[in-house]
Amino acid sequence: MKLTKSQALADENGKLINGKWELNKKHQLIYRTSGRSKEELTITGTILDAGPGSLTAEITQKRSESRKAGRIIRLKGQWRLDPGNRMRFEIDRTQTSSDLLRFKNTWTVNRDHEV
Repeated sequence: MKLTKSQALADENGKLINGKWELNKKHQLIYRTSGRSKEELTITGTILDAGPGSLTAEITQKRSESRKAGRIIRLKGQWRLDPGNRMRFEIDRTQTSSDLLRFKNTWTVNRDHEV
């Protein structure tokens, strides 16, 4: 698995895997595939770091019952607030509209004005 310039995933042969980045209820990063393929691809990830214009995650693809493959990726995009004052990360996609990751939680600011 590798991340393409369009921030989609490609397999080991470079074949594009159509899909969309999402967050599940546990705030795990998911790549939900789309298209007519009958193959089901499950990719989940743990967010490792949030930087200016980027989100770094470790993604895991389940290949069989006992085997998993992992990789660290850095998604590029913008941090914004939605109308409900919730943080969201808009992943830049070159060929489709941006994928939105909306974080649903309470945010606090420390003495150094860091979230």
